[in-house]
Amino acid sequence: MTIYFSAVPIHVWLCGDSIMGLKQKIMIGAALLAVLPVLVTGLVVIPVLTNASHEALEVSAEQRLVAARNLTKGPIEDYFWTIRHQVLTLSNNRMIRDAVVAFTDSFSSYTEDTSHTKQAGVRVQLASYYTDEFSSEYRRRNQDQSVDVGQWLQQLDAESLALQYRFIKNNPNPLGENTGWLTLEMGQIMLENIVIIIR
Repeated sequence: MTIYFSAVPIHVWLCGDSIMGLKQKIMIGAALLAVLPVLVTGLVVIPVLTNASHEALEVSAEQRLVAARNLTKGPIEDYFWTIRHQVLTLSNNRMIRDAVVAFTDSFSSYTEDTSHTKQAGVRVQLASYYTDEFSSEYRRRNQDQSVDVGQWLQQLDAESLALQYRFIKNNPNPLGENTGWLTLEMGQIMLENIVIIIR
């Protein structure tokens, strides 16, 4: 049987034919005996070590995440417990319940109390506001994403249209500072109820 290595039959350079001297043959054989086990070991061990290191990193990362979860679990649960009790306390307050009922009634009757909804152009003016001022600011803050103003306006009922017209479109403050409009010249029950809720 003849085994080929580098296009020279192994039996030729091992058995003679004086192609190489005996010293050279021993050196090449010794080099092969030294290099081949290292190569085979490297090919077998490196994937095993790589997998073991990945597993160790995953276990370490998982342990850190579990520790972080356990550290933040208590404070978050305490926060929700506090908020829950605050909501229960407020909901049992007689003034809050009366104010919510009055606010709901005032919201429902807002279109009757204001002359803004009698104007046929409220929806058109809101559409103009949202298309021009609001859309340009929205695109600036949201990486040039656009917004479907028509869909928004179709979802608004008469009260929502009237309130948005009054507090957003007719607000003298610049866009983004609408909440700064604290002095309102409206003597309506709704605003009185808002004051009750704030107190």
